[in-house]
Amino acid sequence: MDNYGARSVRIFKSCGEKRRTEIVHFSLYIIILIPVHSVDKIWRDDRDGISNQCLYVALELVLIVFYGGIDLAKVIAVTNQKGGVGKTTTCSSICGELTRLDYRVLSIDLDPQGNLSFSLGVETDDKFTIYDVMKGNCEISDAIIKGNVCDVVPSNILLSGLELEMTGVGREYVLREQLSTISKKYDYIILDTPPALSVLTINAYTASDELVIPMLCEILSLQGIAQLKQTIFAVKRYYNKSLCVRGILLNKYNPHYTLTKDVEDIAQMIAEQLGTTIFNTKISASVAIAEAPAHGESIITYSPKSKSAAEFKAFVKELIEPHNKKKASKAT
Repeated sequence: MDNYGARSVRIFKSCGEKRRTEIVHFSLYIIILIPVHSVDKIWRDDRDGISNQCLYVALELVLIVFYGGIDLAKVIAVTNQKGGVGKTTTCSSICGELTRLDYRVLSIDLDPQGNLSFSLGVETDDKFTIYDVMKGNCEISDAIIKGNVCDVVPSNILLSGLELEMTGVGREYVLREQLSTISKKYDYIILDTPPALSVLTINAYTASDELVIPMLCEILSLQGIAQLKQTIFAVKRYYNKSLCVRGILLNKYNPHYTLTKDVEDIAQMIAEQLGTTIFNTKISASVAIAEAPAHGESIITYSPKSKSAAEFKAFVKELIEPHNKKKASKAT
């Protein structure tokens, strides 16, 4: 079953028995409305799986009736002004776990270093990248590459000069406008942002529904978040009023260090100022996490039985739980 049908089935399974019965009856009714000669042709000439597509379309129409429309992708940006806090690792692991859970995932590498593209097993030679998308050289659909983990819009070093090249009015909305053209094709779009407050970062925040802020239990990481706070408030005021800080993720966490507790307490205070909190799940330091990118894999597939994989699975469950609860409430 392709991801398109899998999503319909997954939502169908989340419904109660009564609602399932209603959906089945309604789907059959939709199929009955199709002219008989068309149905006969579909089932006789099904080389391309047209009958399955017909059923999926019926299920999607049911979703429109019962859920008020087809869900658009949830856009999550992983961000911190400071480098070396595990943004790329967090993005890769989120993508790996969401893919394992059968969600349709697109990752977008907004860092000129292109580390996420490399980590997800994508070659960028002679390919369109996010630079071309931002410059208007191509549509975002033309830049999507199938990676080892999920679909990827890669990056390259040309992005480093984009700040000087993008000077037009409305430059903060370029990424959001592009994502609107593909939002129905994915369940989640994960953005890896650069370690700087640039036009790329503003575009990411303007296009996102939620922000995840990874940090280390170090004083310099706290400084990065404190500076990030003003940018988040500015974007919410001028460009994206619905932007939500989903939470702060503590990476390379070691509860035995005295500094860890002190930094965690201060981070919680900053989180409260941002209207959020620290995720319950913490990510420990791990050799496997460092090795996974060299194999073009996330920790989820590279070392699925490791402690780090278990931690990231728990984190992703915590991350998407509110989304699932919201969908479940619509289904009742």
